[in-house]
Amino acid sequence: MVSGIHGVQEICFNPNSKPGDEDYGLLFIGIGDGGCTENGYAFLAHSPQTIWGTVLRIAPSGHNSANGKYGIPASNPFVNNKNDLAEIYAYGFRNPHRITWTSSNKMIVCNVGHGNIESIDLIQKGNDYGWPIREGEFMLHPYGDLNKIYPLPSNDSSYKITYPVAEYDHDEGKAICGGFEYTGNAIPQLKRKFLFGDIPTGRLFYVDVKDLQQGKVAPIKEWNIALNNSMQKLKDLCHDDRVDLHFGKDADGELYILTKADGKIYKLISATAKP
Repeated sequence: MVSGIHGVQEICFNPNSKPGDEDYGLLFIGIGDGGCTENGYAFLAHSPQTIWGTVLRIAPSGHNSANGKYGIPASNPFVNNKNDLAEIYAYGFRNPHRITWTSSNKMIVCNVGHGNIESIDLIQKGNDYGWPIREGEFMLHPYGDLNKIYPLPSNDSSYKITYPVAEYDHDEGKAICGGFEYTGNAIPQLKRKFLFGDIPTGRLFYVDVKDLQQGKVAPIKEWNIALNNSMQKLKDLCHDDRVDLHFGKDADGELYILTKADGKIYKLISATAKP
């Protein structure tokens, strides 16, 4: 890694997979670009020939890797391209911070942006998600001012980039915190909603899972919390301007919020919809 940022951010199995399914027993690994773009080495990213800014898929019980310590699934998209890394499942991420699946088996990566855009990506194997020549639905000059974004070029379709299914800019937050679709039974109002937030600010958002469709941008809505019947902001609860927000999910599908700044975990127990 070029620097200490954006390393291995996630390891997970597809919880929907069953024996006989393509994903069964396979481990997904989200790897950031290691700060290579910020430090002038953008050429290290955005390629199926390099590991930076990728999601990998391996077979932990296999032995056909170069070192014989793990397996490479035959169904991986680049397995037959001799110059590509056969472990790569998808690429073009700055920081694939969290990976999850919906109950309908949509694979989601919440990708932390740089200067402007935070995004939710719907993952299809072999696809290119654009970083560092794209940030969200905008063009980026990877060796220029990374805080400036530009309209897409007229020949954009030739790049074959897959764009986010939801995104927000830095007027709303600073770094996306991956979450989960609610699949519990205690709060029926949250069914079929994907809940997530913003790591530093602690703002809380959701999208309807049905709106997460490739080629479209889903509307993002905000939700708020009450503690002891009093409306609260997470920033105020943890007495810190950086909340360091994270989500958890238990075996029953119920959701939890961690405010890392003060080391507290909250469980969501009810919800009320308001206009």
